[in-house]
Amino acid sequence: MRQPLLLLLCLAIFQAAAGQKTSQVVSAPVNLPTRPAPDLRISSMTLTHATIPRQTPILNNPNGSQQGSANTSSSNPAVECSIVLNDEFSEQDSIVIELGIPVGATILQLPTNGLLETGSTPVRNALVIASPAHIVIGHMNAGQVMTIQFTFATNTSPVKVWAHAVGKYAEPAWKNNYGQATL
Repeated sequence: MRQPLLLLLCLAIFQAAAGQKTSQVVSAPVNLPTRPAPDLRISSMTLTHATIPRQTPILNNPNGSQQGSANTSSSNPAVECSIVLNDEFSEQDSIVIELGIPVGATILQLPTNGLLETGSTPVRNALVIASPAHIVIGHMNAGQVMTIQFTFATNTSPVKVWAHAVGKYAEPAWKNNYGQATL
């Protein structure tokens, strides 16, 4: 009587060592709802010269009256960067645009639809970039198109800027998340 039990025990040990299952569990396929993969895309990125309006000081005339102020263009034009971001197929969360702008560039106008995060130093109502910058966008719905614009000044020539959009969910077509422009 001990021999059949010993034989069964040896057979179970042999099957386990060979990688075979001693019992099979059959599971039914689970139909989970699927959502289309999001596809962030930088459809265009442009750099243009933008003049900075500057007010001339009010000066006293020798006859005692005051001159009116007039807007004049600054002799050092700024650069306006415009990034068009599309979200195709499905909503995307935690969207961030990584920016590569010239080190030492001064941000003159922040984007209105995103939060600029950078290792920057405030200087007279502007930010001097000391490290790579990020624009936090947050959430976008499927089919939504967003234009992100900001203005900066730099002494480098030519001016080169790149952007890379990333989100919370993995994307099958991640290569179209990148854009660059040169002025």
